[in-house]
Amino acid sequence: MAPRPHDVQPEAVSTPLTAEERNRIEALLESCSDDLGMNLEALDGFVCAVVAGFEPLPASEYLDEVLAHRSGEAFPEELRELQQLMAKHRDGIEEALRHGFYQPVLWTDENGVPLGNDWAYGFVKGMNQRLERWLPIIEDKHRSEWLLPMYALAREHDPDASLRTGPLTLELREGVIPRLALGLEKAYRFFHGHSHHPRRFVRSD
Repeated sequence: MAPRPHDVQPEAVSTPLTAEERNRIEALLESCSDDLGMNLEALDGFVCAVVAGFEPLPASEYLDEVLAHRSGEAFPEELRELQQLMAKHRDGIEEALRHGFYQPVLWTDENGVPLGNDWAYGFVKGMNQRLERWLPIIEDKHRSEWLLPMYALAREHDPDASLRTGPLTLELREGVIPRLALGLEKAYRFFHGHSHHPRRFVRSD
């Protein structure tokens, strides 16, 4: 994961979580994965991909991904609290996407600039959980453009040089960031059509 964030844009958060709950979920994400799993920004992107893809994931599957496959080492009571907060956050994303007012959780750097790398990283990880579901978008010449902002930011600092997109200028970043929500909403409408039946993470117990 990228370094931990400096600050969040409170005016651009589509979640029913309070500021205290956002801080708590961030702390739980760190403690349950020994600081190796996703942060809140990456979790937001991950859950967005799951919600948009319209296919629920078993709790064991998404927790393993979110916590870098270290969920078995966490305290059960912390895992339960984390799942409850994640479910609340997920419901907020579902509601926001359904009504077309989603804005991502984006952390800012020390200069107050939203970077979006962690969100995009989480989103791509979420897509990869059900990659075959996303192929009608990924393999389509026009629809695949919806995902270009996600891949550009997710791979900006990729350790694999063959995948790395390279650093974005401030001007380019300011153009890419708004397209995250736009691309997500287009994918959501593509998968969901006119459906208004919210999905939930499914229990594995």
